[in-house]
Amino acid sequence: MLDYRTLNNASIETLHEAFLNAFSDYQVEMKLSIETFKQMLQRRGYVPEISIGAFINDRLVGFVLNGLLKNKYS
Repeated sequence: MLDYRTLNNASIETLHEAFLNAFSDYQVEMKLSIETFKQMLQRRGYVPEISIGAFINDRLVGFVLNGLLKNKYS
């Protein structure tokens, strides 16, 4: 059964696996280590509470990763 929910309870490993699966059929192979993936999320201001995942039987099959960037003047 398809279920949508925020990603605040999804592990980084779950997100990484789903990310790699999402791009697995691209012509240019996406080889992104989990450490590089974490750095990418941090750079982009990833916020799990405002990010959404599509789950089938608790398996993450789709996602929208959202972030908030801090104002450098605040």
